Amino acid sequence: MGMAEASQNTDLAAFVRLRREMDELAERMLERAQAAEAKDGKAAEQMLAETAEIGRTSQAYQGRMLTMLAQIQRVGAVPGGLDTWIATHLDVTRGTAIGIARQAKTLGTMPQLAAPLASGTLGPATINALTRTARATRHEDQPTRLHAMTQTLTVARTSGPDAAKRHVRILEETLTPGRAEQDLAMARARSYLRLTPTDSGMCRIEGLLDPERATILRATIDQTVSAFLRARQYDHTALAPDDIVTTEQLQAEALTRLAQTYTTTSPATRDHIPFTSQTLYYTPLNPTTDAGLTETVYGDLLPRTILPPPGTPGTHLIEYDEDGQPVRLDGQPLDHNPEARLADPAQRTALAWRDRTCTHPGCHRPPTYALHAHHRTPHSLRGPTTLRNLTLLCAAHHTLTHLNQKTTPQPPNTTP
Repeated sequence: MGMAEASQNTDLAAFVRLRREMDELAERMLERAQAAEAKDGKAAEQMLAETAEIGRTSQAYQGRMLTMLAQIQRVGAVPGGLDTWIATHLDVTRGTAIGIARQAKTLGTMPQLAAPLASGTLGPATINALTRTARATRHEDQPTRLHAMTQTLTVARTSGPDAAKRHVRILEETLTPGRAEQDLAMARARSYLRLTPTDSGMCRIEGLLDPERATILRATIDQTVSAFLRARQYDHTALAPDDIVTTEQLQAEALTRLAQTYTTTSPATRDHIPFTSQTLYYTPLNPTTDAGLTETVYGDLLPRTILPPPGTPGTHLIEYDEDGQPVRLDGQPLDHNPEARLADPAQRTALAWRDRTCTHPGCHRPPTYALHAHHRTPHSLRGPTTLRNLTLLCAAHHTLTHLNQKTTPQPPNTTP
């Protein structure tokens, strides 16, 4: 056995030993977590810190694994195919194995990404965005590719993986004009809806829709469910039966109401029912920044050619200022009454587009939860009712935020 081989074996044995020690540490952390009493603040804080460290360690090893797999592929260590080896040894599906092998081949061979991948700060969504960037720029020269990768990584770290995904989608369309329309056509071809009766008399509905049609259906159901919830929370009325409680149950009721509305409408007017209630929003055309794409309320980027003209029911034109803050909706200023106590419907529409979900850290409850328009600086402290001072919060986090504001001294507000 050569010295290099002996060193390799020693490192592998040391790595296995350290991993076992880490497993023992993680097990002790879990035992302490299981023994913690309810509402033990110190224990909860410790559990969160330990879980975050476990997550970072896991992501760091995932990044290093991609780099190692790239080297395995380079030296031809698995003649049967890297994806086959991954599926066999990492207990993943064939499709997942192919995706991992693609990421390794694309990212693991770039020395500039070795440190970020091993940092533990890059999750699956960011890694996927980087992979798509590399594939989109595969025919570009090396400096251009590296610049594009750096941009995607910067967007992911400063604005999050969702922003990185949007950035990459625009990059793909910029480099390959017309790709968005091709992708949408392929998605439509793959769409389906399957209704399967069960022995109990119920019916299972399963489907897969392209982003355009999915947005129309989802937004219609979301807004109907939101109306159900708001009626219960604020008006103390029942738009849905009392035994329909969960969001999933309300969504089923909304879908049924949609069908009922269609079937009870006369054939003469049926084809003119605007089922696209507030589904697609778009900003003024700016090919230098959006590559001619529009963004749905769910964050999907689609070719702008699918949109009806401004003013069509259900479609809004939102205009931004230089900081990306919505300032006008359908030509009308949004912040026309800063002294108002509550946000008006136009501001709520702009907030739904800007924030998309509850903005409390870690919460992603969608508009179906009847999100509240919260003043960052309280109205009682002269906080204006403007888009910059408003944010969306779910009921639970709205209450929590106000409790925190009551216990935290607020600086005097100098907004005129």
